[in-house]
Amino acid sequence: GGRLVMQVHYNLNSHAAEPDLSTLQLWTHKQQPKWLVHAEPLANLGIVIPAGEKSSKHDKTWTNKSKSPWTIVGTTPHMHQLGKRIAVSHIDGKGGEHCLVDIPKWDFHWQQTYLFQSPATVAVGQSVRLLCTYDNSAANQPIIGGKQGTPKDVKWGAPLIH
Repeated sequence: GGRLVMQVHYNLNSHAAEPDLSTLQLWTHKQQPKWLVHAEPLANLGIVIPAGEKSSKHDKTWTNKSKSPWTIVGTTPHMHQLGKRIAVSHIDGKGGEHCLVDIPKWDFHWQQTYLFQSPATVAVGQSVRLLCTYDNSAANQPIIGGKQGTPKDVKWGAPLIH
Protein backbone atom coordinates (compact mmCIF):
# COMPACT_ATOMS: atom_id res chain seq x y z
CA GLY A 1 0.00 0.00 0.00
CA GLY A 2 3.00 2.32 0.07
CA ARG A 3 4.08 4.72 -2.62
CA LEU A 4 7.57 5.32 -3.89
CA VAL A 5 8.44 8.58 -5.65
CA MET A 6 11.68 8.86 -7.60
CA GLN A 7 13.03 12.22 -8.74
CA VAL A 8 15.34 12.11 -11.75
CA HIS A 9 17.45 14.99 -13.05
CA TYR A 10 18.07 15.28 -16.77
CA ASN A 11 20.64 17.40 -18.56
CA LEU A 12 19.75 18.02 -22.20
CA ASN A 13 22.02 21.03 -22.76
CA SER A 14 24.27 19.32 -25.28
CA HIS A 15 22.39 16.24 -26.47
CA ALA A 16 19.11 15.50 -28.17
CA ALA A 17 16.38 14.03 -26.00
CA GLU A 18 16.48 10.25 -25.68
CA PRO A 19 14.07 7.76 -24.09
CA ASP A 20 14.31 7.49 -20.31
CA LEU A 21 16.11 4.24 -19.45
CA SER A 22 16.18 4.81 -15.67
CA THR A 23 15.70 1.72 -13.52
CA LEU A 24 15.20 1.12 -9.82
CA GLN A 25 16.15 -1.99 -7.91
CA LEU A 26 14.40 -2.43 -4.59
CA TRP A 27 14.58 -5.23 -2.08
CA THR A 28 12.93 -5.79 1.28
CA HIS A 29 14.02 -7.58 4.45
CA LYS A 30 11.92 -9.42 6.98
CA GLN A 31 13.89 -7.91 9.89
CA GLN A 32 13.41 -4.32 10.95
CA PRO A 33 16.63 -2.30 10.48
CA LYS A 34 18.72 -1.38 13.52
CA TRP A 35 18.77 2.29 12.44
CA LEU A 36 16.28 4.51 10.67
CA VAL A 37 18.01 7.03 8.42
CA HIS A 38 16.07 10.21 7.73
CA ALA A 39 17.11 12.49 4.88
CA GLU A 40 16.80 16.12 5.93
CA PRO A 41 17.59 18.52 3.09
CA LEU A 42 19.29 21.70 4.28
CA ALA A 43 18.93 24.06 1.33
CA ASN A 44 19.77 27.75 1.26
CA LEU A 45 16.45 28.83 -0.25
CA GLY A 46 17.30 32.53 -0.24
CA ILE A 47 20.25 32.53 -2.61
CA VAL A 48 20.47 34.89 -5.55
CA ILE A 49 23.41 34.35 -7.90
CA PRO A 50 23.80 37.66 -9.77
CA ALA A 51 24.15 37.59 -13.55
CA GLY A 52 27.77 37.93 -14.63
CA GLU A 53 29.29 37.32 -11.18
CA LYS A 54 32.28 34.94 -11.34
CA SER A 55 32.51 34.21 -7.62
CA SER A 56 29.13 34.47 -5.86
CA LYS A 57 29.61 33.24 -2.26
CA HIS A 58 26.76 32.03 -0.06
CA ASP A 59 27.01 31.08 3.62
CA LYS A 60 24.16 29.50 5.62
CA THR A 61 24.15 27.99 9.12
CA TRP A 62 21.51 25.79 10.75
CA THR A 63 21.51 25.42 14.54
CA ASN A 64 20.16 22.31 16.25
CA LYS A 65 17.24 23.69 18.25
CA SER A 66 15.62 20.29 18.79
CA LYS A 67 15.57 18.38 22.06
CA SER A 68 18.11 15.76 20.97
CA PRO A 69 21.39 15.58 19.06
CA TRP A 70 21.54 15.16 15.30
CA THR A 71 23.54 12.21 14.04
CA ILE A 72 24.77 12.90 10.51
CA VAL A 73 25.94 9.84 8.57
CA GLY A 74 26.60 11.58 5.24
CA THR A 75 25.83 14.51 2.99
CA THR A 76 24.66 15.01 -0.58
CA PRO A 77 26.16 18.21 -2.02
CA HIS A 78 24.04 19.58 -4.85
CA MET A 79 24.88 22.61 -6.99
CA HIS A 80 24.22 21.95 -10.70
CA GLN A 81 26.40 23.57 -13.37
CA LEU A 82 27.12 27.01 -11.89
CA GLY A 83 28.72 25.54 -8.75
CA LYS A 84 32.45 26.10 -8.14
CA ARG A 85 32.95 25.02 -4.52
CA ILE A 86 30.85 23.49 -1.75
CA ALA A 87 31.79 22.81 1.86
CA VAL A 88 29.79 21.52 4.83
CA SER A 89 31.09 21.72 8.38
CA HIS A 90 30.01 21.00 11.94
CA ILE A 91 30.41 23.90 14.38
CA ASP A 92 30.88 22.54 17.89
CA GLY A 93 29.88 24.15 21.18
CA LYS A 94 33.23 25.98 21.48
CA GLY A 95 32.99 27.52 18.00
CA GLY A 96 35.41 25.03 16.44
CA GLU A 97 34.64 24.15 12.84
CA HIS A 98 35.04 20.53 11.68
CA CYS A 99 34.96 19.68 7.96
CA LEU A 100 32.32 17.16 6.90
CA VAL A 101 32.84 17.59 3.14
CA ASP A 102 34.80 20.07 1.05
CA ILE A 103 34.78 19.93 -2.75
CA PRO A 104 36.98 22.85 -3.87
CA LYS A 105 36.52 22.24 -7.63
CA TRP A 106 32.88 21.27 -8.05
CA ASP A 107 31.81 19.06 -10.93
CA PHE A 108 28.14 18.54 -11.83
CA HIS A 109 28.69 14.78 -12.02
CA TRP A 110 29.72 14.58 -8.37
CA GLN A 111 26.16 15.06 -7.08
CA GLN A 112 26.04 11.94 -4.98
CA THR A 113 25.78 10.89 -1.37
CA TYR A 114 29.03 10.97 0.59
CA LEU A 115 28.84 8.66 3.62
CA PHE A 116 31.16 9.44 6.51
CA GLN A 117 33.54 6.88 8.03
CA SER A 118 32.22 7.96 11.43
CA PRO A 119 28.93 9.80 12.03
CA ALA A 120 29.04 13.44 13.09
CA THR A 121 27.05 14.29 16.22
CA VAL A 122 25.63 17.80 16.34
CA ALA A 123 24.53 18.41 19.92
CA VAL A 124 21.64 20.69 20.83
CA GLY A 125 22.87 24.26 20.33
CA GLN A 126 25.58 23.25 17.85
CA SER A 127 25.39 24.00 14.12
CA VAL A 128 25.92 22.82 10.56
CA ARG A 129 27.37 25.34 8.09
CA LEU A 130 27.06 25.31 4.29
CA LEU A 131 29.42 27.40 2.14
CA CYS A 132 28.86 27.57 -1.61
CA THR A 133 30.55 29.50 -4.40
CA TYR A 134 28.97 29.83 -7.85
CA ASP A 135 30.26 31.08 -11.21
CA ASN A 136 27.52 32.87 -13.16
CA SER A 137 29.95 34.66 -15.50
CA ALA A 138 29.43 34.87 -19.27
CA ALA A 139 32.19 32.28 -19.81
CA ASN A 140 30.40 29.71 -17.59
CA GLN A 141 27.01 29.69 -19.34
CA PRO A 142 25.67 26.54 -21.00
CA ILE A 143 25.88 26.13 -24.77
CA ILE A 144 22.46 25.31 -26.18
CA GLY A 145 21.87 24.87 -29.88
CA GLY A 146 25.44 25.94 -30.58
CA LYS A 147 25.08 29.30 -28.79
CA GLN A 148 26.37 30.22 -25.37
CA GLY A 149 23.68 31.56 -23.08
CA THR A 150 23.59 35.02 -21.57
CA PRO A 151 24.02 35.28 -17.78
CA LYS A 152 20.80 35.85 -15.83
CA ASP A 153 20.14 36.19 -12.11
CA VAL A 154 19.60 32.72 -10.66
CA LYS A 155 17.44 31.99 -7.60
CA TRP A 156 16.88 28.74 -5.76
CA GLY A 157 14.29 26.53 -7.41
CA ALA A 158 13.63 24.83 -10.69
CA PRO A 159 16.42 25.20 -13.26
CA LEU A 160 16.22 28.12 -15.63
CA ILE A 161 16.36 27.54 -19.37
CA HIS A 162 18.61 30.11 -21.06
